[in-house]
Amino acid sequence: MKVTKRLNNNVVMAVDSHKNYILIGKGLGFKAYPGDRVNEENISEMYMSSSDYYFNNLLYSVPVEDILLIEEIIQEAKETLGGKLSNNVMFTLLDHLHLKMNGSSVNNPLEIPFEWEIRTFYPKEFKVGVMAVNLINKKKNIFLSSEEAIYIALHFINAQIESGGIQDSLEIVSLSKQIDALIQYFFKVQLRRDNSTYQRFITHLKYYLFRALNRQMIHANNTDLYEIIKYKFPQENSCVERIVTLIDEKYQIETTIDEKLYLILHVNRLLQDNLENTS
Repeated sequence: MKVTKRLNNNVVMAVDSHKNYILIGKGLGFKAYPGDRVNEENISEMYMSSSDYYFNNLLYSVPVEDILLIEEIIQEAKETLGGKLSNNVMFTLLDHLHLKMNGSSVNNPLEIPFEWEIRTFYPKEFKVGVMAVNLINKKKNIFLSSEEAIYIALHFINAQIESGGIQDSLEIVSLSKQIDALIQYFFKVQLRRDNSTYQRFITHLKYYLFRALNRQMIHANNTDLYEIIKYKFPQENSCVERIVTLIDEKYQIETTIDEKLYLILHVNRLLQDNLENTS
């Protein structure tokens, strides 16, 4: 891995096997020059670009202070979300925010009709979005509207599933709402969304929908267990069959029995949680 540009004593741009990186680490850029080998022992954070556009156009115009501000947001997000994020998240956030952080008036490229859905189904990601807006406003002495929290939340939904784009995340949010409504209608219940059981369900649903979108279903051959669970929870199974019919028809796929098995168990837990909290 070799340095392509020193940004400051702790941040460098680098290349390795034709892949471009931003590297962050104490002293990483000290007396570092283009062509020097990177001292990989000093790397604390590594972000890999999925596109040459970011290096050829974006990064050379972005102040290093903005990179460090986005890095601070990412670290806060990791603590809040508690999971792995795509190495590309640094670049997608910079691409979305760097002009706005420096006073340019830029319209958002997408109409977001899902503010309620993101607040409801992805409260942790929305919390990250609010945190990011507040931090940027404070450190850059500017005013980003609260709407930006929704866009930033979408970037972090995207970063968790390593999706191809924000449109995938929007589709997953929309389908989450439809499936939530389907479950409530099927069982004639009002689901409680303010608890860990519901959030575990939404997290599982997010990854299931991403796998469906990319035709990468789980294949674990749990046929015997599926038959037992299907027999034990017939109502949950019937509900899940409606869910997978919706998804299978939309993406022209066939949801595997393993995916159905996990959905049945999650739906059952949702119902049990509802019963425990209403009795």
